[in-house]
Amino acid sequence: MSRGRVAIAHYAPADPRRPHPDAAPHLIHDEIPLIEAALAAAGYEPFTLPVGDDIPAALAALAARPPRAVVNLCDDLPGGSEHEMYFAAALELLGISYTGSPPLALGLCRDKVKTKLILRGHGIPTAPFVLADSPDAPLEALRFPVIVKPATEDGSLGITDASVAADEAAARRAIAAVHGRYGPVLVEEFIEGRELNAPVFGNVPARMLPVSEIDFTGLPAGAPRICGYEAKWEQDDARYSGTVGVCPAHLTPEVRSRLEHWSLLAFRALGLRDYARIDWRLSPTRGLMALEANPNPDISPSSGYARSLRAGGLDYAAFVLGLAEAAIARG
Repeated sequence: MSRGRVAIAHYAPADPRRPHPDAAPHLIHDEIPLIEAALAAAGYEPFTLPVGDDIPAALAALAARPPRAVVNLCDDLPGGSEHEMYFAAALELLGISYTGSPPLALGLCRDKVKTKLILRGHGIPTAPFVLADSPDAPLEALRFPVIVKPATEDGSLGITDASVAADEAAARRAIAAVHGRYGPVLVEEFIEGRELNAPVFGNVPARMLPVSEIDFTGLPAGAPRICGYEAKWEQDDARYSGTVGVCPAHLTPEVRSRLEHWSLLAFRALGLRDYARIDWRLSPTRGLMALEANPNPDISPSSGYARSLRAGGLDYAAFVLGLAEAAIARG
């Protein structure tokens, strides 16, 4: 007997496995079959919902025949990254349960400045920064080098090798480039050191999964040790293959304990839910510094989050089923 329908809402313009003029190969292709199989094995009726460009049509389909829950994979909708929180908000208004963080948390974490202020207010260390509303914004409060990022984007959008600036002239060039395309700019002190990804899973209580470290030793000579857009998403780029996740990261008990305390505190302070990832730098002189919080991070089989699940001995199907059933339980 069926336990009910569960939608898998994703950001591709069409289901990449079926004939459709917009169904180009897509990373989501690796993820959806595993989620479908996990739900079907537990007795649910999964169905995919390509949201793509026509968000109102997707919401109308859900409203016409509401599922028991939506597995919300819509973290990169066309038309602007803010649509991620709007889609979750629309599900709230429709009274449809969904996996992942609620709209307020999605919006807060998209705003890197607000995120840093909240973290700082809870005693979580994060690098000194300024919000640059123009290329002429004062930078005297910062020590160089700095890193320049869009203040309200995610997924490393707008972060390139030129984002790391060793002096004021380079910083102003980077600010002008980012401001012209993305608007307000976050300029923060660049923390030299190890980059760590701390995945958090669950709600009551949430717990930290094994931590990954980004190994930068494969980067081209002279490239800054960052995980920019090309390193994160462009599979043919040398920076993609040159930044390998290693899990579990080798950490001292003291560092691991601090990382766990602050990552779980950040999860609660930002109102995150179900699963998230907190990114850190570990400086040999300044200690741990939070970079950002990622609600609803990539959970594809090749993602860092899935790597941490494996390192923690968690079955992927059980993880997915847990997300869906947590959403169903919220009613």
